[in-house]
Amino acid sequence: MLNKNFKNWLNRKGEEKLIKDFQAKVDEIKNLKTHKINTPLEEDFENVYYYTFVHEIKSYTNLIFFRLYDLASLLLPAIEVKSYTTAILICRALFETNAMFGFRMLRILQRISDKQWGLVYIEQLNFRMIPSWKEDGDIDWEKVFPALKKFHINDAIRAVSATGRNKTESKKILKVMMKHYGEMSEICHSTQANRQLYVIDRDKFDLDESKTSNRKVFRDNFSSNHADNKVFPIFLNTMKGFRNAAKFELDILNSCLDNLKENRDDLLKYEKSSQRKKDLENTQPILKKILELKDKDMTPTEIVEAIVKSGYKSNIKE
Repeated sequence: MLNKNFKNWLNRKGEEKLIKDFQAKVDEIKNLKTHKINTPLEEDFENVYYYTFVHEIKSYTNLIFFRLYDLASLLLPAIEVKSYTTAILICRALFETNAMFGFRMLRILQRISDKQWGLVYIEQLNFRMIPSWKEDGDIDWEKVFPALKKFHINDAIRAVSATGRNKTESKKILKVMMKHYGEMSEICHSTQANRQLYVIDRDKFDLDESKTSNRKVFRDNFSSNHADNKVFPIFLNTMKGFRNAAKFELDILNSCLDNLKENRDDLLKYEKSSQRKKDLENTQPILKKILELKDKDMTPTEIVEAIVKSGYKSNIKE
């Protein structure tokens, strides 16, 4: 560790092994991510939903591994060169990634446990959708996929903190998470351009009488060193939290997959039921339009063109 200030600070805190442990977890995440997700299908399989849910949950988790590695692998290099704004940006992104993953996976796990298969279908669709599509672009998402969700990080923080053993513990977790996130956000935002990291606030006048000139001058001293007590606790909390990241992701992934397997027969019954068709049409109303067009004896090509056209906003239909 070239940043002696940080290394010595960790030693004083009794965290001599933290850097080595953190790097080991970064390597673990690197080994977990894979460039292909293959979900083998059984011969003559019936349960399309089961394999779809399994595949999308595994794929989303792998996506998180990629993001975590991209971020975490650059944290120590940023700290080494005292690029503290960059390092805090990485810390905040790691926090948001883990919190949002927990939030999204806890949602789908709860719906699997409750056998709310229509809602599980919506959740796995949302894994593939970009929330900004809801407002941007030319597609009318209220017609195509009205259930497209746009979550906020505060939703994730509240959901994760609610996993405490009781209300008192959950409130404490929420307070700690909000404080930690707030401190990172204050630095990440460009308000006063991170003044607390780079400028030493002190007497603005130079009153050194030993100098030959008796002139008084305004003065600001710029440095990263005096930010140690501001940023080092954030680095410490981030790196300690990351030590459990891989286990957290794998535990919740396995819980989802085990729950799906346990309820596979019930899911197959749902897939063959009329309720699935109703839920599907409610989730993607444009499917009703397909049935209407079929009744008009339109050709497949005409149906496709009509469906595509109906999915766009009115001002560009023609």
